[in-house]
Amino acid sequence: MRVFIRTLIRANVQICYSEGFNPHPKITLPLPRSVGTESVCDRICILVQRDAIGNQDEVKAILETELPADIDIVSLRIEDGVVKYAPRWVEYLFPLDASKVDRIETRVSELDVRLGEGDPITAQRINNKKRISKTILLNDYILELVLEPLSGIRVKCMLSPNGTVRIDELLAMLELEIETLSGPVTRLAIDWASK
Repeated sequence: MRVFIRTLIRANVQICYSEGFNPHPKITLPLPRSVGTESVCDRICILVQRDAIGNQDEVKAILETELPADIDIVSLRIEDGVVKYAPRWVEYLFPLDASKVDRIETRVSELDVRLGEGDPITAQRINNKKRISKTILLNDYILELVLEPLSGIRVKCMLSPNGTVRIDELLAMLELEIETLSGPVTRLAIDWASK
């Protein structure tokens, strides 16, 4: 968020601010990333002064010159009014070295069969603050589970108002430790619905 706020200020984009004693820029991330994950598909919504902004191509070009080299704007859309988005599903990649793919292949096949047959796959969700745990049915959230021999495991998860599955729960389901991955978990795709 801070990177984009600074970029917008350097690019002289007129950001709208909240009212009150401590005004904040009206910027939202409809689906913030989990700590320690990467993303190639984040969406950021920024409320700006409409009369102080040019066309989409000009704004995109200006912002790209001000952003750090490792952040790219894939697309930019200017819309009138306030637009809100809700994610419907998200796809993650759990990267694995080729040497570890053989060991996980059996587990992924077993899980795929269980998901197809409706055999319950559960996880324990622990709330450390309240010191309680509850059983989560992962079948309600997992839409697709695919082993990619050259890159790792792709998992597509549904998001609903009731929640979704967490990265640590997916790792436990796959019987993987975060340290065994060849890189960070990456968010590959998100399907959006406008509210």
